[in-house]
Amino acid sequence: MIIWIASYPRSGNTLVRTILKQVFNINSYDNELKVNDQNWKEQYEPLFHNYGHIEYEGKWNEFYYKLKNSKDIFFVKTHLPPEDDSPAIYIVRDGRKAIVSYFHFMKQFFPETERSILDLILGNDYYGDWTSHYNSWMPKNRKNTLLIKYEKIINEPNIVISEIENFINIKRIKPWVNPFYDLKEKGNSFFREGTSEWTGAKEWSEFYDRLFIKKHYNLMSQLKYDIEHVQNNKVEISDNELEEIKLLFEKKKIECNMYREAAKERLELINRLHGIKNEKI
Repeated sequence: MIIWIASYPRSGNTLVRTILKQVFNINSYDNELKVNDQNWKEQYEPLFHNYGHIEYEGKWNEFYYKLKNSKDIFFVKTHLPPEDDSPAIYIVRDGRKAIVSYFHFMKQFFPETERSILDLILGNDYYGDWTSHYNSWMPKNRKNTLLIKYEKIINEPNIVISEIENFINIKRIKPWVNPFYDLKEKGNSFFREGTSEWTGAKEWSEFYDRLFIKKHYNLMSQLKYDIEHVQNNKVEISDNELEEIKLLFEKKKIECNMYREAAKERLELINRLHGIKNEKI
């Protein structure tokens, strides 16, 4: 049996895994991460014991069916849409904080993607946009799902730990002490601020703010995040922001052409195979 630990990137997934490890001595897998790169391994493998990360053997699809069909309980971290209706803990964080943190993560570890804040607000990313990710899991309506807000973990950890206790029907064995600053010291580029309240960011312009609220207002309101500051006045767009918009459209144009060529090649292959089949008949 699997219990998913799910979230949009940079929303507190690792923090919940740390609670599971330190408070309940529960280890967890990651359905995407396998430590193959030596530089990554040398830098971050020493931290894995802090949040109970363990590697799985073989290919994920094969290992997934092994876990799912087992009578034992296994915890798996994911940023992907749900693979099944197994129980889940879904962590959500103020989308602005998650996006800014994710922007820095991509810039640090995957600079070749040239992922911008504009890309992330609009969902031009492997994981889609913040609202769509939440809606793919539907944590308030999905059966056997515990919804946890990142901010509550930071401000009311004992209440969250009690909720986890009740959800997985297990008792804590150790008290919780947030190890964030220790982890940040050991893995500085992976762990950033760990703060809960949105107070703005130097990378976050008024244009981004208005665009974010325009796209994600309903979910921000539903989750009771503070968005009362948004005004209806016009917003100036800087030259850098205009350049970002231009680059985003260029990227989408390249993607469209790539998909068009792939579809064309597939159609040609189908027609060729169809022709071969008719010749044999």
